[in-house]
Parts: sequence; C-alpha cells; structure tokens
Amino acid sequence: MTLRKTADLRRADSPKRPASDRIDSRIFSVGDSGKTRKEPLNEPQARRQTIDEPKTAEKPAPQEGAEPPDKPTSVVVLYNQVGEDWYEKLQQVDLSTLPFEPEYPVHVPTVREEYSEVARALRRAGYRARAVNLENDLRRLERVLKRNRPDVIFNLVEFFHDDAGLEAAVAGMYDVYRIAYTGAPPFALSLCQDKGLTKRVLQDHGVPTPRFKVFYEPKLPKRLGLRYPVIVKPVWEDASAGVTKDSVLYDSERLAERVEHVYQEYGAIIVEEFIVGRELHVSVWGNDQPEVLPPVEFDFSELPPDYPPIISYSAKWNPLSEIYHKVHTICPAPLPKRLLNKVEKVAIRAYQATECRDYARVDIRLKGNEPYVLEVNPNPDLTEGVSFMDSAERAGYSFSAALARIVEFAARRRPAPKPAGEQPEGRRPGEDLMLFPKIETPPADAKTGPPAETEPPA
Repeated sequence: MTLRKTADLRRADSPKRPASDRIDSRIFSVGDSGKTRKEPLNEPQARRQTIDEPKTAEKPAPQEGAEPPDKPTSVVVLYNQVGEDWYEKLQQVDLSTLPFEPEYPVHVPTVREEYSEVARALRRAGYRARAVNLENDLRRLERVLKRNRPDVIFNLVEFFHDDAGLEAAVAGMYDVYRIAYTGAPPFALSLCQDKGLTKRVLQDHGVPTPRFKVFYEPKLPKRLGLRYPVIVKPVWEDASAGVTKDSVLYDSERLAERVEHVYQEYGAIIVEEFIVGRELHVSVWGNDQPEVLPPVEFDFSELPPDYPPIISYSAKWNPLSEIYHKVHTICPAPLPKRLLNKVEKVAIRAYQATECRDYARVDIRLKGNEPYVLEVNPNPDLTEGVSFMDSAERAGYSFSAALARIVEFAARRRPAPKPAGEQPEGRRPGEDLMLFPKIETPPADAKTGPPAETEPPA
C-alpha cells in the first residue's frame, strides 16, 4: 500500500492540473511577519512514502481490439500555455517563511518541464515524440495538422483563448484533419464540463449519483427537496474551483448565503446531497474492453475537526496552505473484493455512459457499501506518480509504458493509408467522415435518359 499526496485534476477531472495562466491570484499570509503576498496557487509533484510493499514488475503495453494500419512512430504532445508560468514563480518561494513544516514539495516543475517529460517518456518507449505549445496560435495548430502531421497527437490541450469551452473545439479540429489523437472526443469533453448534464446522463444510464438540483440564478425554493448536508459547487468549473471549507452546508440559511456567493463568482450552481463516506478516484482505460486500474482513496484523517472531509481547491492546489499537506492518498484503496467489484462496475458504466475514450478518471464516494459517482473526468492529469499514473504504476506499468498504451489506443483509430491524391470513387470530400447523408440515385435508362424529376404529392 502506498501513501502519497495527490495533485491532480483538471477537470478532476480534470481532472488535470489547471493551466498556470488560468489560476486565480490569491492573497495569503506567509511566515510570522504578517506580510501578505499575492501569488497564484499551484500544484506540487507527488512525494510518496512506501510502506514495505515490493514494486510490481513492469508490464508491456498489451494489445486491445484491431491493430492500427501500421505501428505509429511519430507523436506530438500538444498543449496550450500562454503568458507567465506561475509554476516557475512558485519555485522562488522561501520555504523558511512558511508558518508550518510542509510535508509535500512546494517547488514543482513548470508547465513546459512537465509536458517535455511526457515527450521524453514516449521517446523512451520508442516513439519520435516532441512537445509543442500552441500558445493560442491557430497557425501553429495548422502547421501541426497539415505540414508536420504526426501519426498520433497526444492531446493535452485544456483551453484556448482562456476558454475551457474551446477544449472540445480543438479536438474537433483533429477530427476534421483526420489525425488520431489520445483521449476523449469533443462530445465527452463538452458533456463532462457541465456537472448537471453529466449527472442526468448518468441517471439515464442507471449509474448511481447523489441527488442534486441545478440553479441558474441564486434563488432557492422553500422546499429544496434534498437532504442535508449538501455541497455547493459551480456547474461549469473544474479542478475543485469554488470548493472551499464553506462548501458543505447543514441548514437552509447558510445554504442561501453560499449559493449567492458562488453564483456571483462563477454563475450557475449545483447543490448536491453530500455523502459522508470514503472518497475514491477510479481510473479507467481502454475502449472495447475498458479496464479499471487500482483505485486511489483519500485520507482525510489529519484535517482539522472543523474542516469537512473534501478535496477543496486549497487542499488540491495550494502548497502554501497547511490544508494542502493534510490530505493524503492510499493506493491501492483497501476495499473488500465484493465492494471493489461493485466499484469497478459502476466506474465502467459511468465511463461508457459519458462516451469517454482511451482513459478517464471517475470520482466516487461510498455510502456504506454503495458507490455513488460524483464526477467523470475525461483526459485527467497524467503527472507521473499522481492519481491516474499512481494507479497505473500499482498495476505494473511504468510511466513510459502507460503513456505508450494510451498512444496505442488512439493509433487504432488512424485511417487506413491511401495513395497520395487518390479520392475514393463516388465520394465527395468529407463523406468518409459521414458528414453527408447517403443518397441512392437510380441509374439512368439507356433509352429514355436520366430519370425525370417528379413533383411532390399534393
């Protein structure tokens, strides 16, 4: 069993770590001098403490489904980072000024360093891999898609022009140019950005999820129809944005105050019944036959008595907050076999209901022995040793082998190669993408010529 710090999600999920230029600047106290600094919140790299458990032997990337037309050799790790890298700025913080002893690293890799490491790991796995930063430049994206086409794009783009809603649009560009790419398609990326809509889809597919209400204005009905305690979150935010110590409520008066506060900062709100129980991050990968990796469980036992057992924004992203160093993870989660089987089935159903692809993370809370899905995170964070990759490591995959397997999932969607300039007979450009309905035209009669146009019936 391994204890370590989590630092994942974008969307968990992101599931991903939030891009540094999207992190809100916060005011926080540092040291005993009483001085304040305006700094961005950030994420550390995982530090783990192993409890006498032998390391699992590395597994090769196994095969699944049909083989790709030919083995891919070139991979572009595509991401979008603009402006000053606050991760680099955080590295300059003097640890001696902190009013507590940090348990996990505060100085972390920059965005460029992190994604460059993904490319290096893929090169170790035998690919010609390079990392490319779009920097909000469509011409740079076009060069990747048209002039220097890779076999596979490792898609790590989470936003464009500071708009997370354009994440799906960028993935759609890969589809238009018929380039295979890792992770979720545009539909799943858009769906899972809306917490309320995602939960409705889960309900329609029989996936258990806590009861909830969505509000597009800060007006609550007299009868809420939910059992307290409840938790309040923004509908469209990810990475625990808007989730704080005050997010769990026990009465209607404080609920109204919290709803008003979250609405003013983020817009639409979701109010959800809060499950007081164990929290799991369940990583799933694969397509035809999805596989569940060893779950990660969160340990909230060191939180102060007045702090709810939740993964708040500070607990996830702010290494200069003491709370950050009080939440730990255990992998694999110590679950009885019967409960583990139940968790795995629910995670796979959620993965498939939201049309995730290649890899994702499902956040689950246990109510007794019943798992409830909180969120589904396509394209979650792939930082080495954290959450998804922690689970992959416990399943026997090295960082390189896990990344290579994700590339292989994507490579199976590569179109079969065609001779240069050849257009399939009888097809218009784009018809192979099923952009047009199939129209059957009767053949022309040799004697009478083409069929006459007929008037529609009166």
